[in-house]
Amino acid sequence: MRLAVGGIGLLLALVVVGGVVRADAVAKDLVVDKDIVFGTGDGQELKLDLYRPKSHVDDPMGLSAGGHLSMMLGFMDPKDGLEGDGGHADQKSQVQCVVNYFGPFNMTLRDWDPKDEHLLVDFLNGTIDDKKDEYLRASPSNYVDSDDAPTMSIHGTKDPLVPFGQAVLADKVCREHGIETELVPVEGAGHGWWGPELQRTQKMAIEFLDKHLKGSAERGSESASKN
Repeated sequence: MRLAVGGIGLLLALVVVGGVVRADAVAKDLVVDKDIVFGTGDGQELKLDLYRPKSHVDDPMGLSAGGHLSMMLGFMDPKDGLEGDGGHADQKSQVQCVVNYFGPFNMTLRDWDPKDEHLLVDFLNGTIDDKKDEYLRASPSNYVDSDDAPTMSIHGTKDPLVPFGQAVLADKVCREHGIETELVPVEGAGHGWWGPELQRTQKMAIEFLDKHLKGSAERGSESASKN
């Protein structure tokens, strides 16, 4: 879906930054509709629902916890029961593609460093032993099926916080379901990187977006002209 403003169709990409979300913050904030408001320069406004971007984001690109949320958006369907009731029900939630920077894919693997377990406990309000169903429900891996968005996973091979194996698993599961997927290892990098590797991965991410968003826009324009 495209947004038309003043007769101009817009493609939207949302960058979701990282940072661990606490369970009490989820209860207080995530269940309440939040709007991102864009001025269009002609007196109009575009509003995007931040946590349920019905209005409609074509590509979420997320870092760390933002990568996790972006994959959730890319893999979840209305049947998964987390659409919410904040309005815009006539608009689809599906996105065109996902770029995941070092986000967790399966939270039930117990592959984290014990010293970092408190981050998951804060997020899900308990340990995996106490809240196994919640850990599964919070895992993007739980929602993958064949009609999900093409996904690129970019991940440091020495990530001390979210193990590189999470990206390898995401790539494997996507392939098994026939989803277009790209795995971009950043050799020797940890939980983020700078310099030439940042430039390289940014270029790859932009090329991935161009492929899926520009191509989709061109097909949409052709369809509109025929109608």
